[in-house]
Amino acid sequence: MPKIKSDDLIRELYNQIKSMILEGKLSPGEKLTQESLASQLGVSRTPLLRALQLLEGDMLLVSIPRRGMYVRKMTLVELRDAFQLRSAVESMCASLAAKRMSDEAIDELRKLFEPFADDIHHVNMRDYQQADHQFHSLILKGSQNQVVNNMPVVDNILRVTYHYGLIRMPHQTFAEHLKIIDAIQSRDSHKAYLAMKEHLHESILNLEGRIAQEAKSE
Repeated sequence: MPKIKSDDLIRELYNQIKSMILEGKLSPGEKLTQESLASQLGVSRTPLLRALQLLEGDMLLVSIPRRGMYVRKMTLVELRDAFQLRSAVESMCASLAAKRMSDEAIDELRKLFEPFADDIHHVNMRDYQQADHQFHSLILKGSQNQVVNNMPVVDNILRVTYHYGLIRMPHQTFAEHLKIIDAIQSRDSHKAYLAMKEHLHESILNLEGRIAQEAKSE
């Protein structure tokens, strides 16, 4: 069997640990014990440390002097900033999706929310969050923008924000999702851009309100 190159091993470890973070197997704020993680993954600490440093550079981990390395837990300000970045990228992608997304993919977008249409005030929150995440992911993919869809940091930011639950309740966002789908289906790129911008702006406003409330209580 050919020997695994050091860089290949580091990349494999990076991908494994990244998946553990993004799938929730490692929770925000959880401390990573390098000895335990090295044993679990069957590697030495040297390539593991390098993989952890790469994940820190991707803002998935944070190293605290004399305390160790932790899964990054976003503050409300960082979460707000993440949504601001999402707004810029996803609004552009919605505009592009209106031009490039296939009819079949648009139908898939609409089907995501059909199970919630009868009673949006009483839905399974986990199911709705999963549909919400898939909705945004499909629009990024449907934009067919090769830079967006080949930059792991974009997917990281999207997926990490879902670790903190839904920013707003389903009854607040359901109609907004349908408005975005309608704009994309009508092939109106400007309307799709504005609908996505407004949708994420409402979440940003929600977070800014929570930031202000948090500051008052300090």
